[in-house]
Amino acid sequence: MSSAKEITSKLRSKYKVDEFFYPDISMSTQIPDGLEGEVADILELLTENEFEASAENVLRVVQLKKELLTEYCSEPEKKTLSKYQELLATKVKPVGSAIPIDLIFVDGLVLIALSMLAKFGYSFAAESGKLLARKVFRNNKMDSKKLKMTEAEYQFLKPEVVVVMGSHSNALMSLKKDVFKKPRKHRSNTSRNKTKKP
Repeated sequence: MSSAKEITSKLRSKYKVDEFFYPDISMSTQIPDGLEGEVADILELLTENEFEASAENVLRVVQLKKELLTEYCSEPEKKTLSKYQELLATKVKPVGSAIPIDLIFVDGLVLIALSMLAKFGYSFAAESGKLLARKVFRNNKMDSKKLKMTEAEYQFLKPEVVVVMGSHSNALMSLKKDVFKKPRKHRSNTSRNKTKKP
C-alpha cells in the first residue's frame, strides 16, 4: 500500500489536487497536516471499510467531498449547515476544532455513506437497497456508537446520507473494493474532530 505522502504527491502531479481543491477552504491552514493529513484520514476510512487504499480511490473521495461542499454551501442547503452548526454548539460540543463546519458536516456524511456501502455493497443504488438502508438507519444508538458519533449528530446526518447515497450513487459505486483486507474498527466522525457527549 502506498503511503499518504506518496499518494499526496501523485494527486498533486497527476490530478492537480492541491490545498485549495475544496471550495473556500485552505487545507494548509484549516486542516492538520494539510493535504497530506486529509489524504491520511481518507486512507484510514477506505481501509476500515475494505476499499482499496489507492490514489484513485482517494481522488474519488475528495471529488465527492468537493461536490458535497459545493452543494451544501449553496442556497437553500445553507439552512442545513446552519442547523448542523447549532447542533454542534448545543449538543455535540466539539473540543478545540479549527476545521470548518461545512467540512466537518461533509466528513460525517462520507463516513456514514462509506460504512453503509461497505455493509450493503452496491445494492443501495436499487430501491430495495434504499429501503433496507433506511430500516437499518433506525438504530441510532447502536450505529452512532460504532461510528463514534453522538446519537444526536448521527440522527441529524442520516436523512442527508440517504439523499447522498441516491444522488451520488455513481461516485460511491466507482470506489474499488479491496478483497484482501479485513475491516478495522470504525473511527470517529473524522479523527481530526474530537467530540464529547454533553
